Amino acid sequence: GGGGGGKGGVGAAGEVKEAKKRGNQIKKSGRRKNGTGDKDKKKKPWTVEFSKSKQRWYYFNSRTRERLWKPPPVPGWIIKSGSGKHRPFTGLKEYYYNEKTKTVQYIPPIVKEQRDS
Repeated sequence: GGGGGGKGGVGAAGEVKEAKKRGNQIKKSGRRKNGTGDKDKKKKPWTVEFSKSKQRWYYFNSRTRERLWKPPPVPGWIIKSGSGKHRPFTGLKEYYYNEKTKTVQYIPPIVKEQRDS
């Protein structure tokens, strides 16, 4: 009767293989979720928010939860003062200016991290 037990063992091994397959499928879907997470990280960490209590604009970092009244320095961009009449940021006088591209931005720009060579 020992032979019958052997067949049972093969059946159990088959079940284990199926479970592994299911496990791999779960991992694959998990990777997809991580992929969308990476995209979120690429979004601008700094935003410009308006303080209702102080009645003035501030800079908010969604990654570090940091809040600043003055614009955070961004490499390659100069912080300049303007009229503060630009919508939707009426009252916000500081803005970013890039001499190379001659572009103006009120929201702190993202700079691709450059490795020092």
